[in-house]
Amino acid sequence: MICMSKKFALILGILSFFIFSTNTRAATYISSCPYTITSSGDYIVTNNLYYSGSETCIAVLASNVNIYCQNYLINGNEMGRGIGIVASAHIYVYNCYVWNFEKSIDIQQSTYVGIRDSDLKSSVYGAYVESSNNVGFYNVISEDNTYGILLNNTNSSSIQNSTILRNSHGIELWESNIISVSYTDAYYNSFGLLAYSGNNIDIVGNRFSRNDYGLRFQVVSSSTVRDNKLEENTQYGFAILNNVQGNRIYNNLFRNNNNVLIMDSLLNYWNITKQTGTRIYGAGYGYIGGNYWSNPNGNGYSDICPNTNYDDFCDSPYTIGTNNIDYLPLASVSNITLEIQVTQERCHLDADGCEQDVPSPTIIVKDIYGNVVASGTTNIQKPDCYTCGALKKSCYVARFNLLPAERYLVVISKSGYTTLEANVSAYYSSSYKFYLPRENEFTIGIKVMDKNTLQPITTVTRCLFYQNGTKVPDLYPNALFCAQLSNDGGRYDYYCVPRDSYYFTIQAYGYQTYTSDVFYLSSDVEKMVYLTPSVYAPVCGNGICEANETVQNCPQDCAQMVVIPQINVTEWQELGYGWLLPLFTPFAIYNMMMIFFAIIGGVITREPSVVLGIILVFIVIFTFTGIYPWWLSFVLIIIAGFLFVRLVGHIFVRG
Repeated sequence: MICMSKKFALILGILSFFIFSTNTRAATYISSCPYTITSSGDYIVTNNLYYSGSETCIAVLASNVNIYCQNYLINGNEMGRGIGIVASAHIYVYNCYVWNFEKSIDIQQSTYVGIRDSDLKSSVYGAYVESSNNVGFYNVISEDNTYGILLNNTNSSSIQNSTILRNSHGIELWESNIISVSYTDAYYNSFGLLAYSGNNIDIVGNRFSRNDYGLRFQVVSSSTVRDNKLEENTQYGFAILNNVQGNRIYNNLFRNNNNVLIMDSLLNYWNITKQTGTRIYGAGYGYIGGNYWSNPNGNGYSDICPNTNYDDFCDSPYTIGTNNIDYLPLASVSNITLEIQVTQERCHLDADGCEQDVPSPTIIVKDIYGNVVASGTTNIQKPDCYTCGALKKSCYVARFNLLPAERYLVVISKSGYTTLEANVSAYYSSSYKFYLPRENEFTIGIKVMDKNTLQPITTVTRCLFYQNGTKVPDLYPNALFCAQLSNDGGRYDYYCVPRDSYYFTIQAYGYQTYTSDVFYLSSDVEKMVYLTPSVYAPVCGNGICEANETVQNCPQDCAQMVVIPQINVTEWQELGYGWLLPLFTPFAIYNMMMIFFAIIGGVITREPSVVLGIILVFIVIFTFTGIYPWWLSFVLIIIAGFLFVRLVGHIFVRG
């Protein structure tokens, strides 16, 4: 039977009460309104609610409240508020249909409020937020209102994955900062989004379509508009009124009869530097910079601009207005360009010691069904194709104009060379470089890893042997078959190896030598090599302070008096210095030190008794520090003491 004190039982009971009381709380059910929430908790609407008053159907006056409407309708009479939240924090509203109020959702002076998976309809304000912070709307539909969602003097808030539909004013941001509007669709509104007097507003990944104005900025700065589609808005895609400056606007699709209205000449930035990314429209090499400028007829600036160097961008900038220029407007690329360079293997170099092309190979491109969609050869000279040392080298390439696809199969053939087949990705225009091996020459791919840590070994000595044990000579200037190489990834490949039987060795400092089995090379092979670290087990008591021995685990080899450097026995033996190891044992070093001091003392005083006295002192010290065992110390003290006494007595007699 287990017994516990009353005090311990009381403490346990109190802790249990708090644990269970803080993790489980009973829900409160709402079946009619008006209803006022004055305490924290979960509140569940159990049926449709109809409100005919002019105040608030569900009023929240407490913090830490969750309201679950379970997709029931909260219906008003075009007055008052459906759900009103005042001076509260951490309020979350789920799955509510709130229709026909002055304000379907009204949030005042509150923080950390979330409205999600809800429908706000046929009110003056679908949602009205004032003097609040950290308010979020997620997957909300706001439709047929005068104002879809209005944030007034509200900061650090967001609207995500929502739909703003058929409102007089879609989203309005008044004197609000640090606002994110992302992945939201705004259709058939007077304004898709209007921002007045704000900064640090991020508008990302939205679609503003068939509104009067897609976007409208006034007194807005330091904000970002990117990855949006502004299409078929009847007045302007983007209206920029007064005091709008320092905003970054890039990778957007503008397809309206009138794309941009600018009413002042303050500086805004309409592109970023060229970089990889997902283009907002069309195929390409996968670069982004500025915007795509089109119109409903498909003959806008980006649709028809020259792109002579196939770099995804129009050859000339696009001027929107004074101090508003897109220097990297996206060009129309409906098809992708597949560029292919075919190079001889890395060991066959030209007179400059650089890679050289395979002359006029046959290239066939097939789709995923095996149908030939293009063919040709490398007949286009590309200047400055690659860098070889200080040289800029040209090359010959083939270019194919293809539809974007998940992949194509490229087949490259040439007499005297091995036919190569490779899959290439073709979502965007891309350049590929293939090494075509000569017939009866193959690649041995070798990856070298530490057997214990599975980390790559960065420096090895690699040698290739014929089956009879003869080293394979270097066949080409840069085909080194026995050499020390370094590679951060642990990759040490052989190129241009003729058909034959071989084995290879891999050596690395601190590891056991690896020797492969003999193999017959008739195709490219891949080898994974795991090197075993060389492990030397130190022997405590051999008088040598070896690696991994310390004063604590082996005091007889690593004495405490003076720090004796630890010796890597294996390394010394490999270097041919093994015969010196006995001189570096603590026992030998301390005895030599004792003799040295004893001789110095005797020379200075010219008294043999001083020599013996110094030796006696060292013997005592060595005994207490563990250098001498007790039995040896006892014998040495008896002998030295006897001689010391006799010498001292002789001195007195002589005197």
